[in-house]
Amino acid sequence: MPHLTEMEVQKLRELIMRKDMESVKWQSYAEQCENPQLRSYFDQCSQQANQARQALVNHLG
Repeated sequence: MPHLTEMEVQKLRELIMRKDMESVKWQSYAEQCENPQLRSYFDQCSQQANQARQALVNHLG
């Protein structure tokens, strides 16, 4: 893996934080939703945000 500059590391950390917030937002929507199909959609969005977050974390090493 190539060496990351300090700015690249900072940007990755910012993106990770945003994906964390996105995941929490989707999960909150899912918990408040009564429609099972919509709840499933929000759960899926939350999982995708978590997967994206993990991919970014993997770049940090």
